[in-house]
Amino acid sequence: MVLSQGILFVCTGNTCRSLMAEYLGRARLRSILGPNAQIASAGIRPQHRGDAANAVHTLRSTFGIDASGHIPQDVRSTDLQHFDLVVSIDDRHTNEIAQVVRTLGVTQERHVKWKIPDPYDGDFTEYEESALAICKALAELKRTQEAKTESQP
Repeated sequence: MVLSQGILFVCTGNTCRSLMAEYLGRARLRSILGPNAQIASAGIRPQHRGDAANAVHTLRSTFGIDASGHIPQDVRSTDLQHFDLVVSIDDRHTNEIAQVVRTLGVTQERHVKWKIPDPYDGDFTEYEESALAICKALAELKRTQEAKTESQP
């Protein structure tokens, strides 16, 4: 199934996990996106732009991706109907992001839930571990979408 509108990644502050998912997704998910589809990110409590420095550094040093222009966005100011999928990224033991996404009207069919530790305020190793977990989750998302495409008549 080609995603014609795109994917929105949502985490807490839009300075770590969803930011890294957005930029890594742009690099890794082209084959499942239509020509006008977009990949974006937002947070339920967006933080200051400077709080994204460690994630921006991780993307640049580990993957060669420049995310220095990222500005955290509030999920409530995003038109969620403009996305085929909304991915909520919670910690292992919480469902706060998923609950907010549901209250904003995202249906179960369009909602993907990930459990990835929040590296906020951690060291670069924690950011790299989260980025690698995001890469694995992106690969699974890609496989799932490609399988849906193959199964369609």
